Amino acid sequence: MAAGTEAMSMARRGGIFFPRPAARVLRPLLIALLLFAALPAGSAPAGEQPVLSDEARRTLRADEKLNQGLLAVVIADAIRNRCPTISGRLIRAFFYLKGLEYYARRQGYREEDVSAWLQDRVERERMFDMARRWFDAHGAKEGDAESFCRVGREEIGKKSAIGKLLRDNGK
Repeated sequence: MAAGTEAMSMARRGGIFFPRPAARVLRPLLIALLLFAALPAGSAPAGEQPVLSDEARRTLRADEKLNQGLLAVVIADAIRNRCPTISGRLIRAFFYLKGLEYYARRQGYREEDVSAWLQDRVERERMFDMARRWFDAHGAKEGDAESFCRVGREEIGKKSAIGKLLRDNGK
């Protein structure tokens, strides 16, 4: 293939088509934009940890829909990072998180409390522990990429909340 033809061929990256040179530049910018847009508007400046009250922590921890939704995102992210043939559906994940944020607002949670909860180190570690237990229960072992691929393919096949955030590129 000639160099000019190769440069003009299309690259498929995360469901978005760009000419190859543009894909190398625009994809990281698109990901950065999505990550920036996912931050709640009331997020604390860099280096500042928002304060989560004990009451907000208790009520947010007790909300099963929020916890299960965030757990699905954490698990999907771990699968896409450990399995070379599965990628994340980043735009779908963004809108899934926005849906959880909308749900939280409808339930009466303040934006500041949700933001602080998402950034709280204790809550993040709790969510990662839940994900580790989930992976143990489903047979995924750290360092064994194929076990994560198997679990990811199963979730994609079931069309679960986790599976909807993943794409199997090995087909």
